[in-house]
Amino acid sequence: MATLIGLIGARCGLAVLFTLLGWPVVWVYAAMAGEYIVKAAMLLWRFRSGRWKTVAPIPSGSR
Repeated sequence: MATLIGLIGARCGLAVLFTLLGWPVVWVYAAMAGEYIVKAAMLLWRFRSGRWKTVAPIPSGSR
């Protein structure tokens, strides 16, 4: 979920915004950095919430 939101929302959204504003191409590359920041914040929030501990492991016989 973090990857999808980061890629579609942050990277593509910021790249389109910067392009529409007519900013130099370096700002389109800055959108990639923005995506990493958004994704890192979401993953950090998930880690600190502790909800990741409740994910059930995959049984070894079902692989």
